[in-house]
Amino acid sequence: MFSVYWYIFSEYRGSSITEQYKAKSRYEGVLYKVGHQKGEEEFGRVLANAKYDKDINPIWIDLWGNIQCGGIIKGFNSKEEAKAVEEKILQAIGPKDFNLYEKISGIREFRIASQERKQILNKYFN
Repeated sequence: MFSVYWYIFSEYRGSSITEQYKAKSRYEGVLYKVGHQKGEEEFGRVLANAKYDKDINPIWIDLWGNIQCGGIIKGFNSKEEAKAVEEKILQAIGPKDFNLYEKISGIREFRIASQERKQILNKYFN
């Protein structure tokens, strides 16, 4: 089984996060990440990032002091099915709109948090 998750990252401890010129919202200390994963654990992807990226790239739990699960959609039978829903949600919330100093995995799916994005994500996840 596969699932699609929405994580909320705050308390950044890295070098720098800067808004891109096209950003509609100001970065105020919170990022959202939508993605897909194998399995249905709320923090499965966070654990996988810590396990597999540990000696390759900075890991999420080292860069952010707080990672919350905003929601999870379970029950996908294939990776392709989950990825299609992930892409639909990413299209709905708009493009990546910030730069991160550190090279991390999954950066393509991170977005600056905003009230508008939160409302869209709540429609999918809650």
